[in-house]
Amino acid sequence: MKTALLFLLLIPLQLFSQVLLPGDANNDGRVNHVDLLAIGLNFGQTGPPRLPPFQDINWTPKPFQFWPTALPSTGINDGFSDCDGDGIVSAEDILALKFNYDSTHNQSQPPPQPYAPEVHAPTTARPKLVFLFDKDTVTVKDTLRLSIFYSHPPDLPQALSPMGVAFTLEFNEEYIKDSLTTVLFEPTATDLHFAAGAAGFADARKLPPGRVEFSTTGERAPRLAVSRPLGVVDFIIEDLIIRADTFYTDFKVDVSNVLFLDTLERIFDFDIEIDEVVLFQPVDSFALCPGDANNDGIVNAFDVLPIGLNFKKEGNPRKAKYQGMSWGPKPFELWLESMPSTKLNLAFSDSDGDGAITEKDVLAIQLNYDSTHHLAFPASQLYSPPPSDIPADAPPMLLFQFKENEAQAGDTLHLVVSYVPPEGLPIEYFPQGVAFALQFEESLVQDSLTEIVFPEDDQMLVAGGATRFALARDLPPGRVEAGVANKGFPALNQARDLCTIRFVLENPLPPGHQGVFTPSMANMLMLNAREQDMPVVFQMQEVKITVPTTDEPGPLPVRCFPSPVGEKLWVESPESPLTNIAVFDALGRLVADYSVPEQLLADIPAGYWQSGIYLIKMTAIDGRVAARRVIK
Repeated sequence: MKTALLFLLLIPLQLFSQVLLPGDANNDGRVNHVDLLAIGLNFGQTGPPRLPPFQDINWTPKPFQFWPTALPSTGINDGFSDCDGDGIVSAEDILALKFNYDSTHNQSQPPPQPYAPEVHAPTTARPKLVFLFDKDTVTVKDTLRLSIFYSHPPDLPQALSPMGVAFTLEFNEEYIKDSLTTVLFEPTATDLHFAAGAAGFADARKLPPGRVEFSTTGERAPRLAVSRPLGVVDFIIEDLIIRADTFYTDFKVDVSNVLFLDTLERIFDFDIEIDEVVLFQPVDSFALCPGDANNDGIVNAFDVLPIGLNFKKEGNPRKAKYQGMSWGPKPFELWLESMPSTKLNLAFSDSDGDGAITEKDVLAIQLNYDSTHHLAFPASQLYSPPPSDIPADAPPMLLFQFKENEAQAGDTLHLVVSYVPPEGLPIEYFPQGVAFALQFEESLVQDSLTEIVFPEDDQMLVAGGATRFALARDLPPGRVEAGVANKGFPALNQARDLCTIRFVLENPLPPGHQGVFTPSMANMLMLNAREQDMPVVFQMQEVKITVPTTDEPGPLPVRCFPSPVGEKLWVESPESPLTNIAVFDALGRLVADYSVPEQLLADIPAGYWQSGIYLIKMTAIDGRVAARRVIK
C-alpha cells in the first residue's frame, strides 16, 4: 500500500487532470450499451497507455494522458475508449462494459456529460429496426422470443450507412419473469461487436424491471449496409397473467433511445416496426388474493366466516414463491373440498398458502383490510349463501346496547354487541359465525377515534375494520365492520359479548344538532355449518345527546400542547381556571387523574406514557368540561 502511494506521488501532476472510469467510453457517467458505439468509432486507434498500476478494468478512477485524437462530432477524447489502458482500442475494452455494466459515477475529468451527438448524416434515407415475435399467442410459463432485425433502405449507399445502433426496450414486467430475460446476439454476425444489459443477462448488473438495452457496432466501418438479423431477446412468461375483465391481453415492447451512428459520429432519422403478441391464461388455472376468503373482490370482516367454517382443514399448499399474505394474485391448486352451499373452493380460506386453515389466515384480513381486486380465478362475485332451511322456535339475536343513556359533546360512547343463541335448535345446527357492518352519522363522531375491542377469547376468530382500526386500511367515514367465527368448536352455542365499539362524539357538535345517536345496520350475515344464511333478530339502542341551553356557559376553550407530547403536557384554559385533568388511553382506560389548584395554565408529567393517542379531559371551576386528543 505504501509503495502504491509513493508511486502516485511520483506521477507528474498534469496526468491527474484526466481521469476515467473503465467502461464509460463516452464519459456520460454510466457504463451501458451506448459505450459500445464509442469503442466502435475508435476501434484500432492507439495512444498513450495508462501507467501502472492503472492498466485494468476494475471500477476505480484511472488517471490517463489525453490522446491526440477525439470523436469527430462530440469531441470526447479517444482515451476514454481505451478501457483497459493498454494503449489501443480493441475487443478487450468491451469486456469492461460487461464487468462494470450499469455502474454510475461523477468522478471523471473532464466531468461526465450526457452523450448527445447532434450532427445529422447527409441523407434522407431512413434505416429501420424491426422487432418480430416468434408466436402469435403465448400462455403462462412459455418462452417468448423477440427477434431483432436491421432493415436497410435500398437508396442508402454503403459509404453513408450506419456503423452501429443502440436502443432500449421497455415492457410490462408484470407478465414476465424478468430475472430470466436473456439476450442472444446473432451468431453469424462475425463482423459486429455487441453489448447488452437486462435483469438476467450475462455479467450485467440488474437493470430496473421491464428494461433491456442492446447495441451493436462495426470496427470503424459501416457494417449496417445490408438488411440483417442482430439478435434475439427471450422472455419467460409469468405463472399468472389474469386481467380485470378477460383472460387474455396484448403484450408488446416499446422501443426508445434509438441511436444510429455512422463512422463520423453522425446520427440518422429512423423507422421502427414492432410486433405484438397475445397472452392468455389457461382455463384450468386458479388464483386468489390473500385475505379475500369468500372471493367477493374485497377483504373485510365477512371473510372471517369461511375461515371459521373451514378451520383446521388441510389441502394443497401453494408453491413456495406464492406463499405468504402480501397483496396480489397468488396461483394455487384446487383443494379437494369446497364450501357446502356456495361451492367456493376451500383454498380461498388458506390465506397464507401453507396448506392449512389456521389462525394465521385471519392475519391476512387485517393486513389487507379493505383492499379490492379483480384478479381472482374463478372470477370474484357477490358472496351470497342461501337462506337457512332449519326451523327454530326463536332465531338468534344480536343486541347492540350502549353503556351510556345520555352523552354530550366530546364524550366516549361504548356500544356493546351481544349474542343470544337460538331456542329450540339442535346444537349441531347452531351458528358458526356472524359478521356485520354499521353505518352512522360521521358528522357527530370523531371518526378517526372509532375503535373495535374484541374480548380475549381463544374460542373465537375475529376481524374488523374502522377508519383507524389496528392494521386496517381506512374505511369510508361513518362505517364500522366486525366479524367473529368459531375456532374449531361451537363457540356460539351460548350467550356472549362479541365486541365493544367505541365512538367519541365531536366537540363541539355540528351547529343545531339535537336528538339521538344511533348506528344503523348496513349488512349482516350469520352462517351455520351448512353455509346457510340464518335469520337474525337484532336490537339497536340509541343514545340521547344533550346540548347545553343558550343560558348555559359556552364551550370551554382549552389548548393542549405540544402534540406529539414529550416529557410534559401543558394545558391552558384562558377563560376559567381548571380544577381537574384526567388522561385516558386509546382503549378508554384511565391513565392519570390530577387535581389542579384552580390554574389557567397547568403542566402534567407525560414521560411515562406509551406511544399512542390519548384523550385529555379537563374540568373548569365553573363546571364546564372540555376534551382534546393528543399523540405521544
